[in-house]
This record gives sequence, structure tokens and C-alpha cells, in this order.
Amino acid sequence: MQKVSICFGDAAEGDLLRQYVKRYYTGKKLTVLVDECRNWPELAISLKKEEKDVVIVALNGVKGMDTVVCSYPMVNRMIWISDMDFALQSFRLCVTYFFMKPITYMKMERALDACRIPGNISG
Repeated sequence: MQKVSICFGDAAEGDLLRQYVKRYYTGKKLTVLVDECRNWPELAISLKKEEKDVVIVALNGVKGMDTVVCSYPMVNRMIWISDMDFALQSFRLCVTYFFMKPITYMKMERALDACRIPGNISG
């Protein structure tokens, strides 16, 4: 079972991300458990409870950057989605995959593919 945490600010984007994540893993014939949060403190609580296979941060601007900076030491694979170009910062923080909004299934599919561990059918 894959464990994915989605941290988002906009409810519509959260619904879209949840649908895309479930669609992706269903297509790979993997089960997925998705939990959601709205900010860094909620994400920190979730990460302390259990390790996640993938963390998706979809918060705009500095709020997103702060969440990524605070959480990256606790996360192995992270997708960062922003309304601003933080590509250089994401590279420096070793974020697995960064892309800018708008969120599309094709972008999410590429990002989730980048988070899979080669040779590991469950990862």
C-alpha cells in the first residue's frame, strides 16, 4: 500500500489532486491511502505519525515554500506544486519533482512517475 499525503490550500485543487492520485495508483494496480492537510503544522503531525511514500505540497507562494523547507528533512519523495517559479529552490532542496500550476493529470502522472523507485513494483 502506498501512503500519500496532500497538503493544499484550495479545496477544488485538493479534490483534483485526490482524484489524480487515486487514478494514477489505480492504473498501476496499487492501493493507495491518501491523507490531507491544509498547512505545515497539520503536515508535521501527519509525518510524525507515519512515514509517507510521497508528500504533495500544493500551496501558493511563500506558504508553499515554507512548508517544503520545513518538511523536506522528514520526507523521502516530495512533489511541490506552486503558482510561482520555485524550480531553483526545489532543486536546492532536493525536491523529487516541481511543477507550476495549473494542475493537470499529465503533470501529476509525470511527477508521480518520478517518485517511483526503479525496480520496486510497490514504490
